[in-house]
Amino acid sequence: MAKRWLSRILEGLGRITSVLLLLGVWELLGRSGLIEPLILPAFSQVVGTLWQTAAEGELTRHLVVSVLRALTGFVLTGLLAVPLGLLMGWSRRAEEFFDPLVSVAYPVPKVALIPLFILWLGIGEASKLAVIAVAALFPLAVSTYAGVKATRKLAVWSALSMGATSGEILRKVVFPHALPQIFTGLRLSMAICWILLFSAEMVAGGSGLGYLMVQAENDLKTDLVMAGLIVIAVLGLTCDRLIRVAGARACRWYFAMGLGKVS
Repeated sequence: MAKRWLSRILEGLGRITSVLLLLGVWELLGRSGLIEPLILPAFSQVVGTLWQTAAEGELTRHLVVSVLRALTGFVLTGLLAVPLGLLMGWSRRAEEFFDPLVSVAYPVPKVALIPLFILWLGIGEASKLAVIAVAALFPLAVSTYAGVKATRKLAVWSALSMGATSGEILRKVVFPHALPQIFTGLRLSMAICWILLFSAEMVAGGSGLGYLMVQAENDLKTDLVMAGLIVIAVLGLTCDRLIRVAGARACRWYFAMGLGKVS
């Protein structure tokens, strides 16, 4: 037990070493005077600005708006993408119908959709949520589809031999077996949600962290721009870890059977 804990501690230290090294180099360069503060303010200055903006309430206001937008878009994505992926994987006709559409739309840079959705839906919340939902839909739908296709035929045949209906097989056999792939898709989709959210806020803002960073850029406040980047990085990492933990718990039986491992 002691060796296991020591191994975990050493592993954790190894993971943060590169981050600490990067922050140390950043601080030294910022304080050295070799680079103008307008180009690269010291890390301590960025943290101070972050703390001050949070204390004044401005950061919190924009942060709450961005988080609500991202989570709303993420939920919409899940409600659309998971059923679509299940349908494509389960029904050959649905696969033949949707696969060409997904194959054509998937490679399109989703940032390019922002002006189009603004023209269609205006600069309000609808356009931002639509961009997020559409952009994050494809990786989750494709992952779900792949998970359904990877379901072991023996499990399906066994359920059929016991008299299970198609709905029961889909719900009790196929969906649980597809869960690991679905959670992988959720992690990818969550990252895309954040990317498209901040892009949309920068183009058609009014509120949110993306808008705050654009305003800071206009005022030549590089420290505030970098403070926003730090917040974005922490948000993205936190969401990814939460989904990863949820996936490990939901798919514990799958990994215990040696069918896969936590990615």
